[in-house]
Amino acid sequence: MILNLLIIMNHYELLYIVPLKMEEDTVEPVVNKITARLKELSGEITLNDNLGKRKLAYPIKQVRYGYYVLVEFNLPTDALKTLARELQLDAEVLRFQIVKKKVKSAATIARQQALQEKLKTQRAREELSAAELKTKPKVTAEPTTSTKLDDLDKKLNEILEQEMVK
Repeated sequence: MILNLLIIMNHYELLYIVPLKMEEDTVEPVVNKITARLKELSGEITLNDNLGKRKLAYPIKQVRYGYYVLVEFNLPTDALKTLARELQLDAEVLRFQIVKKKVKSAATIARQQALQEKLKTQRAREELSAAELKTKPKVTAEPTTSTKLDDLDKKLNEILEQEMVK
């Protein structure tokens, strides 16, 4: 009887920091070692990006600068604990974080792009209407103070004349 084992592969993102005590030449072997270990654990690497040298937010083990490396990969769920344990024990890795990512389908990507386009058009309309409001001169129908005073004088005179006639 042949059993077909279903291996569940999840998509993960690994961000790790290599200390600056090592030169840039020595960062590449560390990256190669970690990618090789991922492949040994039957992982499939989808993205391997060196984000470069950056200052750490706070010193870690008297280290203030480090090389950040981002790796996205597919890995069986049972091999994840092994990878995390090996990264904890590796002295060449200062810190690391593994995050499970959702794989986006083509329909999801299309929906997000449609929403982004809709938002862009709404923002453009709002900016256009705001610009029109700023450029339109304000027409005020309010009479000037001299005409207001003249009108008041006329009304006052009319009232006084009516009272005199009575």
